[in-house]
Amino acid sequence: MPNLAISKLFTVLNLQATDQLAIVSQRNGVPTTQKIPLNLIAEIVPVTVKISLTSPQILALLSTPIEVVPAPGAGKAIHVIAAFGSLTFGTNAYTTFTDAVLTAPSRVGSSFQNILSGFFGAGANDTLLGIRSASGGNQSPTNESLVIAGSGGNPVAGDGTADVSVTYVIINI
Repeated sequence: MPNLAISKLFTVLNLQATDQLAIVSQRNGVPTTQKIPLNLIAEIVPVTVKISLTSPQILALLSTPIEVVPAPGAGKAIHVIAAFGSLTFGTNAYTTFTDAVLTAPSRVGSSFQNILSGFFGAGANDTLLGIRSASGGNQSPTNESLVIAGSGGNPVAGDGTADVSVTYVIINI
């Protein structure tokens, strides 16, 4: 593999937020490997993770949010920079409650969320780039994971799948 910047490496390897990155160093001819949790890397450079959602997961997003990034630890918070969603249309479109939100578990249903507006409502294959803060701004509670959830209720009907990529950094509070 050619030399890549760390930020590009995450995209190439399709790393998940819970993965560890092995760093190999050599001292006096002896190789040493250390495994570093991805969230520690995210304190230095922005990290992009990708999750894939099945139709049953999408249909239950409000009642069963899906974790995107695990809790970063005491005194730390996840700051979302951007999100990108790709919907693969099945045979039926999702209807009602088609917004997806990226938020902390304690904030599901509140106004402190990053919204992928109308993401699941497309009637064909669709992509959505960007993220906006709902009223109240982009707030990241200390030491809480980041989840993707439904907004207002679970989507109705529909049978497509989705990939969501989230770029974030870990900040010290």
